[in-house]
Amino acid sequence: MRILEPTDNFWDELGNLSGEPETEYHLAGWREQFCHLADLQALEELLLPVESETVRHIPCPFRNGCGECLHLSVEKEDETPRFFGICQEKRIPPVELDAAGLRAMRFDYRLFHERVARALPILPDVRPANAPQTWLLGNLHFGTGKRRRIYLSYRMPGQMIECCSFLMAVENGPCIVLSPHYRRIPDRIKLVLNALPVIFLPVQEAVGIDFHCRPYPIEPLHPALAEYSDAETADSIGARDFPVPTGIGWEDIHLHFLDMHTLTCRVGTSQATFSYADWGMKHARTGRPDHSWLLLALLAESGGCFYPRWEGSQVAAGDRQKKSRLSTALRRIFRLESDPFTFDADRKAYLARFRISPETRSSQYHRRLRG
Repeated sequence: MRILEPTDNFWDELGNLSGEPETEYHLAGWREQFCHLADLQALEELLLPVESETVRHIPCPFRNGCGECLHLSVEKEDETPRFFGICQEKRIPPVELDAAGLRAMRFDYRLFHERVARALPILPDVRPANAPQTWLLGNLHFGTGKRRRIYLSYRMPGQMIECCSFLMAVENGPCIVLSPHYRRIPDRIKLVLNALPVIFLPVQEAVGIDFHCRPYPIEPLHPALAEYSDAETADSIGARDFPVPTGIGWEDIHLHFLDMHTLTCRVGTSQATFSYADWGMKHARTGRPDHSWLLLALLAESGGCFYPRWEGSQVAAGDRQKKSRLSTALRRIFRLESDPFTFDADRKAYLARFRISPETRSSQYHRRLRG
């Protein structure tokens, strides 16, 4: 495994790109952006095509022989589906381009952050935070069942106070914020940040990137992470210890509820029984099953279908967020990167790609059999 040294460049590049959500390149452009940082084939795994869109600029093919090289602008010929690269300084004649190679692609931050979360000693719960250019990675569990959220923010140094203010509006206690720009934050801003209930860390001291774009934890762990890693509860450890065979898909997984607190999981020849606490689906304050476990039970009763409520935008958004949290939890447990749900546009419902069945003693189960 080749390690990128230093990894700061990779994080800086991502931070600069996240500030420009419309920034998209074709594959050759992404390769040029990260050619000094990562294996190109591994980089392609972190790119998503943008349907029916082409890039507006490409690297000049003669950039090595031109002292003042600029990118070529991409223009389409009106009469034919042909594309040309136009030099803004008219130093070279128009260059005909291959239309297939101009497809726009964007960086898949969601997948990348899920890999970062799995590299840390946390329970992953990856989703956008309420602060701009900031993502929640997951939760550190420690001691008496408490938890501390850990965020990754690409906000620039002068905007970190605003970012932390957003986070404090939804946090009931201290949190950890990782930043690739930590070393560039002025001392006067650090004084303000130190007064907030925030542990502010450079992400480069917590997570490194290898040549195949795979995150790995920096050893030894930063004290702010090691403190809670050492005190990790048995519940959070048990959620990651299911012996999943290699090469499986969601279609190979069968869940069966024994009661409202436990279920059996069968994957190939492996079978085990888990409680909601084993899967990290315990409410931190009450100790009861959380919304993800309750949604899993609802899926069992409805034959693997989840019908969001569409009567209002806020209600629908809340239901989609519940589904997203359950998806993240299941991907963590089974170590699968694809989404465990598909969306059926005709039924306006999410369909589980895995098999799930309720306890056979439930009244809903027998009503469905009679119906």
